[in-house]
Amino acid sequence: MSGEASASPLPFGAEAAGYDAGRPPYPEALYEALFQKLDLRPGLRGFEVGAGTGLATRALIRRGLQLRAIEPDPLMAKRLRVAAPEAEVIPARMEDAALPEGAADFGVSAMAMHWLDAGHALPRIRAWLKPGAGFAMWWTVFGDPAQPDAFQRASAPLFSGMAQGRGAAKGVPYAMQSAARLADLTAAGFEAAQTQRFDWQIRQSTAEVVNLCRSFSPILQMPPAAREAFLQAMADLVEREFGGSVLRSFVSLLYTARRPL
Repeated sequence: MSGEASASPLPFGAEAAGYDAGRPPYPEALYEALFQKLDLRPGLRGFEVGAGTGLATRALIRRGLQLRAIEPDPLMAKRLRVAAPEAEVIPARMEDAALPEGAADFGVSAMAMHWLDAGHALPRIRAWLKPGAGFAMWWTVFGDPAQPDAFQRASAPLFSGMAQGRGAAKGVPYAMQSAARLADLTAAGFEAAQTQRFDWQIRQSTAEVVNLCRSFSPILQMPPAAREAFLQAMADLVEREFGGSVLRSFVSLLYTARRPL
């Protein structure tokens, strides 16, 4: 989740440091597909919705793109300015951001669109794009629900009884509801909506696992004492059963579409 792009009661900014430390980078294959599908090249100027602390922002700038980064949380935006000084940070809710219409070469959103009403946000995003320009939104699902890894199985009791992630339905994460996400894009007036899945693995230390969990919205909603008890139990699990590091299986879902000419 790269920053929550809508008005949210959750104090994501308070965990900005942990978010930055715990969130793993998106896979290189995703960026390669993004550049190919949106016809991106160095020098193009676009926008990012829900930039958070700049995980995607920094990666795109390193690849030569110019970005207007929209981030409503003031603490996240403050960290974003330091992490990605080349970006033009817009400290506003996406609904209030005043971007010129029909001017952007591309638009992106990483781990944020589930916090917005697609019926209102996507048409606004389409209006910011030049005719023919592309938009991409993507998410990483931390563990494959269909094929849980050893850590997912071992940690499942700790997550028992917690609310599902925002937008999840019958155990299926928002990002994995592909038909619905493609329909959202089409209903907003985009064309050539497509999705691509990336399966990848990463090894995380105890601290990285804890920081990642600390940034999850269900954990943030816990009372402070319960939250710290959960995180300590998670750290103990990684140390006791996995020797201080875990090999995680993640899934990233990329959705792309274009504003019609």
